[in-house]
Parts: sequence; structure tokens; C-alpha cells
Amino acid sequence: MVSAHLATLLALIGTALAAVAIFAPHRLPAPSPAVSALLLPTAAEPAWPRCIDPGIEACDATARIDLIAGLAALATPWASALLRQAVAEDPDARVRAAAAAALALDGNIAREGSAAFAM
Repeated sequence: MVSAHLATLLALIGTALAAVAIFAPHRLPAPSPAVSALLLPTAAEPAWPRCIDPGIEACDATARIDLIAGLAALATPWASALLRQAVAEDPDARVRAAAAAALALDGNIAREGSAAFAM
């Protein structure tokens, strides 16, 4: 009889402890500034996407590469200026490489276009 009561008591205590562990609010201390500097990215958002749309809040590298593809398709002086700005200031090497490739392509298109007019 004692063992049945003891087993029931242990089961209730275990259930109560599991409920506390699962449903209690978790409060973690704020990390120290040294840890925050290691965990948080320090690269600032580049400014050149805001020249396209001032309302852009955050633009990840994939979205910026898509913007570069669109600017390359435009092939206008305004687009070329934004591509040069992306090469100069973007913190992501993939984005800078895409912008440089788009500028090289833009230069080839400009040379082909001027050669066609020279004929």
C-alpha cells in the first residue's frame, strides 16, 4: 500500500516538475557586450538599394543580387551608377562580384551598341 502511494506521489511530482520546465517563462540574462559583438553581424546595410526604393527596410544578399540582375537588364547610366556603388560599398563579396560582372556586361553592351552606330 505504501509503495502504491509512493509511486503515485512520485508520478505527480514528476508531472508537476515537467509542467514547470515546459510552461514556465524562460528568462535568459542579456549577453555581455563582448559576446554580443561576436554574435551579432557588424556589417551595416548598404545604402544603394534605397536609391531604388527608399522604403526598403532590410535587403538580404539574395535580394540584392536579384536587384543587380534587374539593373543589368536596364543598362542605363543610372543603373550603371548604382552597380558601381554596389561594387564599392556592399559588404557581401557575392553581391560585389555580381555587380562587377553586371558592369562588365554593361560595358560590352555599350561597346557593341556604339560599334553598331558607327557602321
